[in-house]
Amino acid sequence: MAALAPVVDEAPNAYPEAHRLLAEAQRRRVGRPAVTRPLGSRTASPVSGAAAWIPVARPLRQQVQRLPGGRRALASVEAWLHPAGASRAAYPLWALVVALVVLAGGLIVYRSGASGPRAADAQEVPAVPALESEADLAARCRTAVDTSKWDEAIRACRILHARAPDRDGLANDLATAYVGRGQERTAAGNELKDVEADFQQALTYQPDFPDAQAALQRLMLYQEGDKAMVVGDWPTAIAQLGAAYADDPEYLQARGARSLRGRLFAAWLAWGESALNANAAPDAVQRCGQALAIVPDDPDAERCLTAARAPDDPGAAAEESAAVSGSRPSRWSREMRMA
Repeated sequence: MAALAPVVDEAPNAYPEAHRLLAEAQRRRVGRPAVTRPLGSRTASPVSGAAAWIPVARPLRQQVQRLPGGRRALASVEAWLHPAGASRAAYPLWALVVALVVLAGGLIVYRSGASGPRAADAQEVPAVPALESEADLAARCRTAVDTSKWDEAIRACRILHARAPDRDGLANDLATAYVGRGQERTAAGNELKDVEADFQQALTYQPDFPDAQAALQRLMLYQEGDKAMVVGDWPTAIAQLGAAYADDPEYLQARGARSLRGRLFAAWLAWGESALNANAAPDAVQRCGQALAIVPDDPDAERCLTAARAPDDPGAAAEESAAVSGSRPSRWSREMRMA
């Protein structure tokens, strides 16, 4: 009964006779003593040995079935252990347990490896471009500088500088490229902070580069004069802006009323009007005349100069001053008053 019961539970279809034999053993049990074997006996039946492996095989089988592809793999293992037509007694249950352990380990390893990159993914990674030679970089840098393609020149020359910082002429090429781009941005009316950054960068490569020094100094003069106008410091504004104007009257022309010419005109006119309001006619004549020299035919500058040259008549001077104050300002003085 002890031997047949596990067979009926585990393999009823494979051993249909087990039902009949178990029933017969149960009938004969009445009135007969149980048969026992010594513990050291080596003649234990294959069926009783299989029964000892059942508690191990059953939960392991269930775990393998839960793994991805476990059911299909388990069916293959059982077909290998129990080929068609072979007696199952020839294949002890412990062999199935060993096979299940190996199968479970293989499936777990396969599952953990499935998260790695697939072969298709590896093929989709773009190939690393070939490294451009130093000679090719130098040629590309020089060509871009010669043709005034400043962005391309900066890219190529900077890569070359990272590889060979002491290469002859490279620092000069980089300084030239940055100054060229800064001047290009200046002519286009771009943000002054970007323009200043280009000139500063040029000096980091070539501290004594004259074009960069001159361009940066001109920009600093303009910015200092513009700041002085904000607080109404007309003498300082005119000194700074005038120094830059003497060097390049068309500086920042793309900025319109905020160009160097427009800011210097507005500073002279504001200073002349302040003298006119203070009844300092000679100073007003000189200052408004300077404004008119910068922007000829400007109506505000003309009215200021006319009022300053009026006869020494307080009433007439007051009329001219009121006319100057109440008239519609020109585009230059409008910009100055907004600032």
